[in-house]
Amino acid sequence: MSRGILYIATGDQYISEVKTSAESAREHMPGIDITLITDETIDSSLFDTVQDMEGLDADFSSSNLEPGMSPYDRTLFLDTDTYLTDSVHELFDVLDDCDLAAALSPSQDSAPGVPDPWIQYNTGVVSYRSNDSVRELLTRWNELYREWRNERDIVQNQPSFLRAVYDSNVDVFTLSDHYNVRLFSPGAIHGDAKIVHGRPETGIENAAHLINKSSRWRAFYRNSYVSRYSAFKIVEDASLRYHLEKSVSERGVRQTLLEAPRYLSDRLF
Repeated sequence: MSRGILYIATGDQYISEVKTSAESAREHMPGIDITLITDETIDSSLFDTVQDMEGLDADFSSSNLEPGMSPYDRTLFLDTDTYLTDSVHELFDVLDDCDLAAALSPSQDSAPGVPDPWIQYNTGVVSYRSNDSVRELLTRWNELYREWRNERDIVQNQPSFLRAVYDSNVDVFTLSDHYNVRLFSPGAIHGDAKIVHGRPETGIENAAHLINKSSRWRAFYRNSYVSRYSAFKIVEDASLRYHLEKSVSERGVRQTLLEAPRYLSDRLF
């Protein structure tokens, strides 16, 4: 049973991004097969197969998966702006028990015709099997995307993907955020981020390193546009204000002032 990673890329920016992503995949999954679909001319040993596809647009539609696009029985599709920090062979193994796996979108939005509590999946990291149910879903996704783009001016592809999933009989596994850590919005994670996803100004590899400096429960958000060292703010504890108010409430003002030097020393050093 064949397994492999699939990318779609068009234009200089996305070709540059896909090389960085594929390099991270090669580092952590050295034996994995990688296919790139592109309308550009590219010669790189990072990819086992480069498939030419004319007419790719540099917008959301270029990442729409189509039936027959992947040469593998089990495929891990990755957006070009993703970066692996570890092996993720388990994203193929999970398909033993389901047809498709993806993480939820942080936007919490739904889609036309889909009731609560359904929300959109992020389509930048998707593992899926090659079977009739998935092929029907992908066909429906592309039909809905074209229809909604023309008639509703919905250019994002996640709403149509959700509706296609909702209308299908595909068995979907919802991935944890560890496999799709979106960097464009604040987030929280416990343990290591295995796939980070976004375009931080100081580089995705640097962002992955900063976020994985700790494996404790931590929140993160973009903190600096130019500094590599403080590009992301990592918060692992309650605020100074919270601890001050808690201490005053439990110990009183006097005891809080007496303990303040030791407390600050512990936090700062």
